[in-house]
Amino acid sequence: MWDYHRTYPHYLRLLLWEGLDPDPLQSDRASLAAARERSEHYADNVRAIAKAQADGLLRTDVAPAHLLYAARALAAWWLAVPSAVTLMLGEAANESPQERRRVLVKLVNDATRKP
Repeated sequence: MWDYHRTYPHYLRLLLWEGLDPDPLQSDRASLAAARERSEHYADNVRAIAKAQADGLLRTDVAPAHLLYAARALAAWWLAVPSAVTLMLGEAANESPQERRRVLVKLVNDATRKP
C-alpha cells in the first residue's frame, strides 16, 4: 500500500477529496465512484486476512476488516498529510522513504502479530 500510494499519489488524493462528503454513501449529489468494484476489492483483502488468521499467522482478537483498516490507515496517512507528519516527527521527518517504509512495516507487523 505504501509503495502503491507513493507511486500513484493521485489515488490517495481522490480518496481524501471523496472524504469531504460527510456521508458519501447516502449523498444525493453523486454516487460513490466504483463503489461495487472497490467494495469487492476490500472484501477480497478481508478474506485474505481472515485466512491468515485461521492459519495462525495473524492475531485473532481483532476482526479482519479492522486489521485491514489499520494497515491501510498507517500506510496512507504518512503520504496524505506530509505537513502534519513533518510537524509531528521533527528531525525524524528527514528520514528517507526507505526508512519510513521500514518503520511502517514494523508498525503494521506489530499491530497484526498474534499477542
